[in-house]
Amino acid sequence: MAKLKSILTRKNAKRIIEHKEGKMKKIFKNYYKPTPAKFRKLGDVLLVVGTSITMGTLMEFDKLEKVFTSMEIKVAMIIALSFGVIGKFLTNFFAETKSNV
Repeated sequence: MAKLKSILTRKNAKRIIEHKEGKMKKIFKNYYKPTPAKFRKLGDVLLVVGTSITMGTLMEFDKLEKVFTSMEIKVAMIIALSFGVIGKFLTNFFAETKSNV
């Protein structure tokens, strides 16, 4: 009984993995396709805003330290830069769809 349960569990696990791999292939197939202009612009804006906030915070660190703790400032910088870089990266997953009109 235990052996049968083990086999059934392995089959289900294999089926689930194959299903997830198929979904991942569908998601990643758009990565290398040309990104639509509006999403390229959105990604560029996210990157510029994130970098600008980080650089502004870095340049005005001494003034901001009077209001916030240094840890809060560092966390804000990391979040802003991460938001920009991840936003830019995620826009690569969009591809133009062709409509038959």
